Amino acid sequence: MRGLLSANLRAAKSSYVATALAIALAVAFLLTCLGLAGGMKVKMAHNLAHNVTGAEIVASIKPNSSVDVKEGQPGPLDLVAKDLSVAHREWEILTRSRFAAQISKQNHSNHSEVLGLAQPRFDSGELAKGTRPKADTEIGLDASIAKTLGVGIQDQVNVETYDPKTEQTVTQNFTVAGIYKALPGAFPTSYVTSARLQEWQGKNPISNLLLVASPNGELGGGASQAQALNEIRNLLAKHHATEAIDVATFNQYLSDQVDRMIGGNGLLVILLVFPLLAGVTAIIVVSVTYSVLLTRRRRTLALLRAVGATKGQLRRLFLKETLLVGAISSLLGIGIGTLATGIINHESDLTRTWGESFGVIDWPMLLACFLSGLIISVLAGYAPARQVSKVTPMQALAEEDPYAVVQKRRIVKTGCGAFLFLAGTAIMVWATMQSYHLMHPGETSDTFNNSAATMFFLLAMFSGALSFLGLLLLTAVVLPYLTAALGRLSPKNAMIWRLAAENTRRNPRRTGATGAALTLGVTLVVMMLTGAASMEATAQYTINTKKPLDFTLYSVDAPLTEDTIARAEQVKNIEKVAPVPALKGQVTLNKPSDKYYFPYEPNTTVLLAEDVAADDISRAPLTHPQPGQIVIPNLDKHLVGKTVTVTCGDKTLKFKTLSGNLSFVQLHPADLAKLRSADNLPYTQAFYAKIKDGITSAEVEQIASDLMALNPELRLESEAFMRVMFTEMLQAIMWGAVAMLGVSVVVSLVGVANTLGLSVLERRRENGLLRALGLTRSMMRLMLTFEAFLLGVGGVVIGLLAGIGYAVAGIYALPIGFEDDAPLVLVVPGLAWGAVAVVLVVAVLASVWPARSAAKVSPVEALAHD
Repeated sequence: MRGLLSANLRAAKSSYVATALAIALAVAFLLTCLGLAGGMKVKMAHNLAHNVTGAEIVASIKPNSSVDVKEGQPGPLDLVAKDLSVAHREWEILTRSRFAAQISKQNHSNHSEVLGLAQPRFDSGELAKGTRPKADTEIGLDASIAKTLGVGIQDQVNVETYDPKTEQTVTQNFTVAGIYKALPGAFPTSYVTSARLQEWQGKNPISNLLLVASPNGELGGGASQAQALNEIRNLLAKHHATEAIDVATFNQYLSDQVDRMIGGNGLLVILLVFPLLAGVTAIIVVSVTYSVLLTRRRRTLALLRAVGATKGQLRRLFLKETLLVGAISSLLGIGIGTLATGIINHESDLTRTWGESFGVIDWPMLLACFLSGLIISVLAGYAPARQVSKVTPMQALAEEDPYAVVQKRRIVKTGCGAFLFLAGTAIMVWATMQSYHLMHPGETSDTFNNSAATMFFLLAMFSGALSFLGLLLLTAVVLPYLTAALGRLSPKNAMIWRLAAENTRRNPRRTGATGAALTLGVTLVVMMLTGAASMEATAQYTINTKKPLDFTLYSVDAPLTEDTIARAEQVKNIEKVAPVPALKGQVTLNKPSDKYYFPYEPNTTVLLAEDVAADDISRAPLTHPQPGQIVIPNLDKHLVGKTVTVTCGDKTLKFKTLSGNLSFVQLHPADLAKLRSADNLPYTQAFYAKIKDGITSAEVEQIASDLMALNPELRLESEAFMRVMFTEMLQAIMWGAVAMLGVSVVVSLVGVANTLGLSVLERRRENGLLRALGLTRSMMRLMLTFEAFLLGVGGVVIGLLAGIGYAVAGIYALPIGFEDDAPLVLVVPGLAWGAVAVVLVVAVLASVWPARSAAKVSPVEALAHD
């Protein structure tokens, strides 16, 4: 038995190439996903570390915890800091407390967290330009804030803070001394001197962080660190605050914060779903290869049994073979995955250096990936080895037609698949309907039931997984018959097409397994793309219905000039502008109701805008008032049709109410003319603007900045930011899903090439006979191309229908409620159709090598083959 292992591997090396590739891709994908999760954690840690930079030990108030402090008294962390300062004068100690301010410049403003600059080692920001604020009238701004406000070094900004003594807001003028690099995903932070922050916070602020460090770094580890941790905990116990406060090392604090942000290992679980699917696909593909190889060795195994080899010895021999193939494939996959992880982490800015990019991969990851490759190989080979080892020597040595159609009815497999598919689908549909009705209560209720809907969503997801498993089992059974049926659609004289269809039915197990792998990949790609596109279309419909205009700009006091409107039309990426004449007046509900909210208080002056022709600017139908009607923004549906009184100077008219989706009260031009007077003429107080399609969020931000620069009196309202950002987010999800799920499709296509290659080896004598009967090399290649095409069509048809069906169930089951019971919009994006077309094309390309191999063999050589 010693020499058989190496002999078997040498004999089957060509068949094992595709097997090793399938396993290696699955392992590489697993390692890449683990590495990406590590890169995301590193990125989050960088962002979360900004307020604890320089610390070796961090004490913090636990989430959802509070400390009892008497009014005017210092908090427990402040008391501990005071005790440590007395006991360890050599240590550097700093307390931090939350403080926020509103920073503005002309018409632009931004909310910001504020940190005080004390010892330089605790400086959390990285200066991009300028200097560290030193004077109490200087401030350092986050780059994102500086960009929003349009300010640079030495510019003046206003900082609005809350004074707890007077319970009033106070505005002070500051000079921008420095601009700090923005942290993606982190809340914008500004920096002032510690003296200025202490003045704002009052005498005894309640700190939420305590940072401790030593000049020589002795608290970074070892006995000194453990002793310091115990000392701080003892001081907290002295002040009765141990239950509400955590004490940890710097690295442990960051690890805990990252875990809280991403829900423990939730991010990792989500990312591992995709390599798990790739692994399942690999097992299906590799199992077919092992099954064919063992079937081809049937006589050899029988002879071994005849000369004394036991069933256990044969199983162990093949187990060693699968382990060796798995080990080689795993090492190859680890190499590919390591390279992919480093490049992706670095190029996507998840990490700062190449060392950090590759450093997220640790030994547990490598070991897990190596073992995963072994498990895929062993699991794929277990069933074929067990089946072949059961055959007795007499059965194996008997004559057998290896090309006969398998007549066994796979009752158990078909029954299990049908039960899982039907039962899973029924439960999924029921749970989906329950979740949808809970999140869209309609007229019967105005409240959503999120928790119950979430439970039904999880039930729908679980039952959908069972349904999908049943579908894969049924696909493996049904697909050979489907491809044979497709073959019958050809003309009777289409010999090559019919031969190809019949060949797909010659070995139903192999055809079914390959088709199931293709179906798995296509279903998941179509489901994710359709789901993401449908959610985007639904969200866009909701946003457009609620706020149909990209930009609404208005002036409260001075009217807008024709020059301002003309310059607005010239702003880059603005498609069209519509000026809006308006009057100022009051709108009063004739019969006030305490139950339903009316948006305007009595005697409140509002803009009464003329109903202008803006349908070509709007992204949704607008409500147009007729004479005697008034359109009020977002009016409660119970107040529609009520009577209101509109007063403009000495003119008063009554109107029936309508609800609209613009920013102003709208009146018919004839009614607006009735309300005007010599002292109150309609002027252009506002204009609507539509932006070009297909622009980025950065370009939308630039448009807003350019529009606001037209007139210092302008005010801006816009949903364009949300619309574009939502589109970009979902497009990123779609492309990410395509990239991740594409690996499953690649593994499936490796299976197509493998299936055809093994089919060529099995049918070597038959192919020689066909050549002897007049089949040319080009016809032989065409026959195998048709086989690949039929496999692709069968898998794509089932996968496309299943993907759309599961996507519909998924979006209806999502525990998300849209305002006004907006309908869910189903969209199958062009990208999904493109992905399906690519699968078909690549499936055909996968037949090129096996077809060339089959065509090269001469009839004499093939007929002499045993």
